[in-house]
Amino acid sequence: MSELLLIKVTKYFDKTQILKDINFEVKEGEFCVLVGPSGCGKSTILRLIAGLEEVTSGEIYLQGIKLNDLPPKERDVAMVFQNYALYPHFTVFENLAFPLKLRRFQKDKIRERVLETADILGISSLLQRKPKALSGGERQRVALGRAIVRKPNLFLFDEPLSNLDAMLRIQMRGELLKLHKNLKTSILYVTHDQLEAMTLGDRILVLKEGTIQQIGTPLQLYSSPSNIFVAGFIGSPPINLLKGKINFPLEFIFEEKYRLSLPDKWEKILKDYLGKEIYLGIRPEDIHIATEKEEIKLELEQIEPTGGEIFLYFRLGEKRVVVRQRSKDGLCVGAIMGLNFDLDKVLYFDVNNGDNILKS
Repeated sequence: MSELLLIKVTKYFDKTQILKDINFEVKEGEFCVLVGPSGCGKSTILRLIAGLEEVTSGEIYLQGIKLNDLPPKERDVAMVFQNYALYPHFTVFENLAFPLKLRRFQKDKIRERVLETADILGISSLLQRKPKALSGGERQRVALGRAIVRKPNLFLFDEPLSNLDAMLRIQMRGELLKLHKNLKTSILYVTHDQLEAMTLGDRILVLKEGTIQQIGTPLQLYSSPSNIFVAGFIGSPPINLLKGKINFPLEFIFEEKYRLSLPDKWEKILKDYLGKEIYLGIRPEDIHIATEKEEIKLELEQIEPTGGEIFLYFRLGEKRVVVRQRSKDGLCVGAIMGLNFDLDKVLYFDVNNGDNILKS
């Protein structure tokens, strides 16, 4: 059953089109993430669902009920904003209680709901404090609580962790996942952080310039991106993209002197590209330092330790190739090193439209 359904939703601001034919569903109990660069229309989608903006065309349904003409207070959704939007002159208790007061809940029911929500979020000891006396993480919990206390059918989260420091963001991601598991309520979550999207989402929707590029599980988007934009946006460090030509017998030639012999299993798909340029994509973890015969030799330009992993950057013409590995033993900047590519995991993209050739 679809909890939320958008059908051909389009949005214009004056004559500028922000969203074009947005079609997707959020299933019952699903944690769905909207991800994309700033300005791609992510927050606008949330605002249309919440009723804070009007749909130009298309339809939005929640549990089978059309939302387009319903005022925000009748839509049974709760939205958590990036800036928390807490009332500074209210205590935590009063902030949590406010949405229920607006809906004319009785006092005993309000108190019951507020205490239950505070217990879920671990903020029971903060109920008499005001927002200025809270840390960033505590304010975020109160903002979450104000949404939870209503027990809506759908939560909308608009980059709720972006104001937190790195360590607190990691902690709050875990808290959000536990919260979702306990509440079993559908969530539509907006972020520009692909790592956050991969960590939280049951499914991810990737947006670019107001259009959906791909919808899928984190693993599907990572291992089988629909186009070069998704491949470059999902994954950190980003995928390596090499521009070159396909020749027969099946090989990829790039920078005029490097050759990679490609697996025969792709011959039927790649035959239409013989003699033409394509992009070859390979993830940093699928390139390895050669121990015997190498496929190419490049100069090591930079070593970037990140703790448990090392990122190695090699110079390739005007570009760089990044390799992910565990150890930096025996490595030094300026060394010429042999590299091997795991060619069974390589992706191929059309130069003209950016589409994944293996998915076309």
